[in-house]
Amino acid sequence: MNRSPSRLSRAIAPLGLACAALLGGCGSDPTWYQVMPVAGAAQSGGPSPVEVRSVSFPSALDRDQIVTRAGDRLTLDSHAAWGEAPAALIGRALAADLAQRLPGSMVFLQGSAIATDPLVLVELNVSQFSGDAQGQAVLAGTLVIHCKGALGQAASVPVHLVAPAGTGTQALVASLSALVGQLADQAAVQIRAMPVVLVPAGPDLPA
Repeated sequence: MNRSPSRLSRAIAPLGLACAALLGGCGSDPTWYQVMPVAGAAQSGGPSPVEVRSVSFPSALDRDQIVTRAGDRLTLDSHAAWGEAPAALIGRALAADLAQRLPGSMVFLQGSAIATDPLVLVELNVSQFSGDAQGQAVLAGTLVIHCKGALGQAASVPVHLVAPAGTGTQALVASLSALVGQLADQAAVQIRAMPVVLVPAGPDLPA
């Protein structure tokens, strides 16, 4: 005996609702986050111009999703993602933080439209930029400051900065932004310590 259409519809309806709920959950958009500049103490003096080079970022952490790291285990938050590549976000925030801390210096990002030859190069090699199992936000890596010119001096500084991550992704991202600000504090000190290379005045240059 064939089932009546009404009975068949009642049997299929719960399955259809379950599939719709599953697809809706899988298709929900994540919340997008950015690394924001954090104001610090302005410091006078220092060479100019300053170029912030493209940030080196490990491929294991170069994900859209925001990462929490515990030892060799990475946990990806499917509901929270970076607005663009983490390396680009860090570089832009670091350049903005340095410009605020060194008001007497021109600071710009590598590849920007500014056409000038930098006197100082800032490089950042990141090994960790994430939350950890202890509830801390961690920024680790190496900061390298190069002074171009005849002296060709460079300073390489190991970086390992931590701060309480707080509760939730928004608090973690705010802590990571604050750590980039702390890194800018260190970089500003190193930049100001670099010797300024003076160009001798020539016949066509004012003394």
